[in-house]
Amino acid sequence: MFNTVINTLVDTITKCYPHLGYSLTSSRHRTNLLQYADDTLLIADVPSSCKTLLGVIEDWLTWSGMKDNLPKCVSLAIRASSGKPYNPDLTLDQEPTPYIVDTETRFSHSTNLSVQNQPLKDNTSRAPRLWSFSVATLPERVFKFGLNSLTDTLPHNANLHLWRKLPSPSCKLCGQRQTLLHVLNACPYALQKRRYNTRHDAILQAIYAFLVKHLPSTTSVTADLHD
Repeated sequence: MFNTVINTLVDTITKCYPHLGYSLTSSRHRTNLLQYADDTLLIADVPSSCKTLLGVIEDWLTWSGMKDNLPKCVSLAIRASSGKPYNPDLTLDQEPTPYIVDTETRFSHSTNLSVQNQPLKDNTSRAPRLWSFSVATLPERVFKFGLNSLTDTLPHNANLHLWRKLPSPSCKLCGQRQTLLHVLNACPYALQKRRYNTRHDAILQAIYAFLVKHLPSTTSVTADLHD
């Protein structure tokens, strides 16, 4: 049954849009889709062609009643002139898709920023270099959030008020001044609704599952989780 449904997508893209693919060999044949179960790989020669194919997928998802899983999606675009990856500016369901970046360029740009470069400053020890590499290879949205949170340059209400973007720095949930600390850990309303507990437990569960999977079976792992 699943194959019957997914084949409608495969046939639509391969038969109706063969000109939007990319020649992987010296032949004239263009490949624009590789499909394995519910995993789809689109191949195009330019971002505009890939945007067209993504539009086809969006229409098909609406028709089939399915939904994309954007966090699992990633795009890779490589400039022919330099051989380096770049942002192809693709979207899925009006949300930007994560993309593989040129970490050298990203790291060089970030270390030249006057404020956000502080977490990336290196010295002679090994730990900062490992930290810098780990940060530089994060997905774009996570990378920006991490740097701006470490340097308190995220657009919370206190900063937006300071930047003259909002008339008041107050939190809309509790009325207190909304700082970075307030958003992440200290809003009374969020505390009362146990929002921080949910986030904490989700992260702890992920760490626990990772340790159980990779440590020897003779090792006991304990986590402070309710269930």
